[in-house]
Amino acid sequence: MTCVVWLGPLDDARRLESVLAQLQISLASATDVETTLKLAVRRSAAAIIVAVDWGILAETVVQLTTANPEIQILVATRLGVPPQVSAAFDAGARDLLDIKECDPAQIGAAIDRALARHKQTRKERDLLIKLHTLNEDFLKAMVVLDKRNNELEQIVQGSSIDDRPIHVLVIDDEGTIASLIEYVLTNHGYKVTVALDGETGLKHFQKNQFPIVITDKNLPGIDGVAVMREIKRVHPETDVILITGYGSKESAIAALNIGATAYIEKPFNDIHDIRRKVDEVAAAQKMRNKKRDLLRTVKQRNRDFLKQYRDIRQELQSWLNSR
Repeated sequence: MTCVVWLGPLDDARRLESVLAQLQISLASATDVETTLKLAVRRSAAAIIVAVDWGILAETVVQLTTANPEIQILVATRLGVPPQVSAAFDAGARDLLDIKECDPAQIGAAIDRALARHKQTRKERDLLIKLHTLNEDFLKAMVVLDKRNNELEQIVQGSSIDDRPIHVLVIDDEGTIASLIEYVLTNHGYKVTVALDGETGLKHFQKNQFPIVITDKNLPGIDGVAVMREIKRVHPETDVILITGYGSKESAIAALNIGATAYIEKPFNDIHDIRRKVDEVAAAQKMRNKKRDLLRTVKQRNRDFLKQYRDIRQELQSWLNSR
């Protein structure tokens, strides 16, 4: 059953209770604001009826609405209200002007209240428009994200690869092998820089962070594993291919576990195996970079959207706090 709470003289509550019972509405009575609010919560009341002569009426209404902004306040009076006035309020009128005395203070206060409500209503409307626009932007962002996901799927399935030449650093103390690798890779569109020892290779890397490095494991001075560790420390995204001696698979696998992307055994059965291995690494790297770029774009759009959301949310919170 619907319940309302009465705040006022109990004699009037008893008179009103019988009328409400005919309407299938129960009435809970209280004689102070605190009890009224507790009853409203306990009985899940949607409305509070306040006697017009109960305390300072305006202050009482402020107390009730501040404690429970959703509660509806009705004012009960024995003086009666002309039917046309009541109908006007039902139709949307918000205030009543007493022009019998034409008191400037009373009229001015009513006009001020109307202006404040008008300003608040416009603010509410503007805020709702912003929220609607934000929702539309969110839906558009989801469409764009879905399109980007489809593009990513095409990339994964082998769509076009960036044609810019990849710069490869080759480090091998055997000049003949280093030159042979340079020749094969250059003929297949790679840009190649050669170093004959680890120290020189690291110096080259400090000047130009190569996306792919091929290094012999057994180098004089700084060995290939140490070179790889330093390269990965400086630029973790660089792919390192380790050249190992035949039968050194265990050490090569250990190198994979500490950061190498791939390994190649020598002597080489086919020098083009090196090129094929570099092709595999380069293709995986380009795909990885495209995924990262796509993710960066999506993250930036998400950040932009979240900033819009937070700004509007802050404005909404300020508006709620001002009510």
